[in-house]
Amino acid sequence: RKNLRRGKPIVEPLYTMKDAEIVLSKLTDIQRRRYLLYEVYGLSTPQIALSEGVNQNAVWESITAAKSRIKKFLRNF
Repeated sequence: RKNLRRGKPIVEPLYTMKDAEIVLSKLTDIQRRRYLLYEVYGLSTPQIALSEGVNQNAVWESITAAKSRIKKFLRNF
């Protein structure tokens, strides 16, 4: 996914699986699950919300928080 305002990736590419594990370990369990379902498996926020029995806004907030944590971590990586 791209940040359309700036035309560049929101998160820079990771180089190894170990890097990915380190970054994902910085997320809460809920953030990690929802982020992976959305970014890796391509589920929509309504699909994730329906499968978890939660409000779509809760899913979106988790994904947004996960992206923010990942971005912050990678700036210092």
